[in-house]
Amino acid sequence: MLASLSEEQQTRLEGLLKGLSYPVAVKLLAAVERDRLVGATGLPHETLTDFLRPEIVAGGGMSRRTPTPQRLFCQPFEDLLIVSLPSAKTSGRIARSTLTPVWDWLCTDVLPSDMPTYIDKLTKAILNGNEDVLRTVLAELHRRAGGAMAAAIMAAAEEGRLSELSDRFGGAVGLDDVREIADIVAYGPEVMEAQERFPKPISHLTNEDVYDLRQYYQTITEKAPHMSPYFMLIMMGRLERPWEMVELTRRLSNTDQSHLIAGDAGLSAPVDSLIGDVERFAADFDADAGQTYPVGELFGRLDGFGHLAKGLISALDGDAGPWGRRIAAAEAHVVDAALRQMETALRDLRDVMKTRRAGGYAGPVGVRPDVSAPRTAGDVARADNAATLLLQLSEHVGFNEVKSAVALAMARRATSFCSMAAILCMKFAPPRARSVKRRDAFLTSWLRLRSGSPAKTRPIYCVVARPPPPRRPSPSGF
Repeated sequence: MLASLSEEQQTRLEGLLKGLSYPVAVKLLAAVERDRLVGATGLPHETLTDFLRPEIVAGGGMSRRTPTPQRLFCQPFEDLLIVSLPSAKTSGRIARSTLTPVWDWLCTDVLPSDMPTYIDKLTKAILNGNEDVLRTVLAELHRRAGGAMAAAIMAAAEEGRLSELSDRFGGAVGLDDVREIADIVAYGPEVMEAQERFPKPISHLTNEDVYDLRQYYQTITEKAPHMSPYFMLIMMGRLERPWEMVELTRRLSNTDQSHLIAGDAGLSAPVDSLIGDVERFAADFDADAGQTYPVGELFGRLDGFGHLAKGLISALDGDAGPWGRRIAAAEAHVVDAALRQMETALRDLRDVMKTRRAGGYAGPVGVRPDVSAPRTAGDVARADNAATLLLQLSEHVGFNEVKSAVALAMARRATSFCSMAAILCMKFAPPRARSVKRRDAFLTSWLRLRSGSPAKTRPIYCVVARPPPPRRPSPSGF
């Protein structure tokens, strides 16, 4: 249908749909999806969906999408979906980009003779609102598809076609996603029963909820031990605050000792996954520190880390086991990277501001921002970005108020003098103090210059090293 609309028609259609209110857009998308479900071909379904989806997401999303055979097939693992295909596979994370290739592969290669029948039965059950038939057909499809997909992957490996098959799903990571999908849908009925018992988002779990969740976990673990990590990850995906899985895991295992829980691959999987997210962010942020970032991008990344890490720190509540140590190490990486990012911004600001030496022979030699130096428009934009970054990053890593996980880590390192880590950090205090003084001087000077009222700033000492004076020989010659 995309070919039936000219570029001008698509532009006009997009402009019309962007002017719709949120309630009207939701109703229109539901009508479009239902029209496509019945097999109608008179509307450009894909085009309408692509134009309506951003407006609905911006308005808060849809509480319930129109069921389709493909959407129902994906329901057991919908809580594991992530936006894009990562460079390395993470267990229990499935990229959305894999869904359509998997469905097409299932229809054309894996179950080509059976899928039309399943799709027809599911479509009729959806349109007629027959929940019993829908549940029966879907359970049969999940059982058949799970085993058939696993067998197809094994046959491809034996026949030397695994590379060809992985290319179909975007590479080795995509093929690993398909393997996990096959494992999960094979036990789709059990997973969907638990999903129905715990609709998302879960804001609070009562003692009865915890008891029922333990029963579901034990049942699926007895049937398929390899499914226990997936089941717990799926339940975590339904929590409103994922880090509350720490407390839930402790209640399910009847212990608050993380080193004991870590021995259970199923129960520990959700918390390990969350801490792994924090560690990956910390490693990426640490590797990229020192580069000049747009302020919005930098703080979007930093706030995402702070939200998750702060929740985990609060949930772990001083845990001294492996989880607590991993979080502490990730914090340290991000704090150090944030400080290096501040140095990078200061360097950019100094490059634009220029400097001049200050001080006489008798006194210490320092540097002073040169407000009279000429600057281009690009220099001004770069300095503005650096100044904004310094101001906002100072709030994130400031000692006065704990505003994020980074600030909390900095406060710990500054005040916990009884710990060995803080004692080791004390040796970095003098250069860090000088860094803060240089930052304040150049930042203040630039802000005054941009406001139209430049003023002199005190020179920053201990920047230019002076060699020690020559030693005079004593009268005795020694």
